[in-house]
Amino acid sequence: MKYIRTVCFYALVFLMTLLFINPAPVHADGNMLLKACTAGLKVINKEKDLSSKELVDAAFCAGLIQGITDVDRINKSSGGLSFFCPPGNVINKAEATQIVVDYLRAHPEKRKQPETMLVIDALKGAFPCR
Repeated sequence: MKYIRTVCFYALVFLMTLLFINPAPVHADGNMLLKACTAGLKVINKEKDLSSKELVDAAFCAGLIQGITDVDRINKSSGGLSFFCPPGNVINKAEATQIVVDYLRAHPEKRKQPETMLVIDALKGAFPCR
């Protein structure tokens, strides 16, 4: 019984300290996105000997682009507006990744912006809605 009380006490202390920790908000900016999507292109091009960090970065890029394109497609199918309008309403993942990398390289001044907005801007520029 004493053991259970001790464990509960320390668990409570741990949980209380979590309430007072104020972590800084984390988001990827364009510099991080460029690095991640460059790694994504390496995966797409089947380059060998990628580090585990590059594989994680590539997965982040792919997931972000997939999420944004899925949300845009869902929004459009439910009667909402689209940010971008690719032919046939489908964007090839390799093409989208290359578009994002090219956009970030062409606009270094925008790399301080949040990653989501940069992907949308890149795809909007490549596939404007008419």
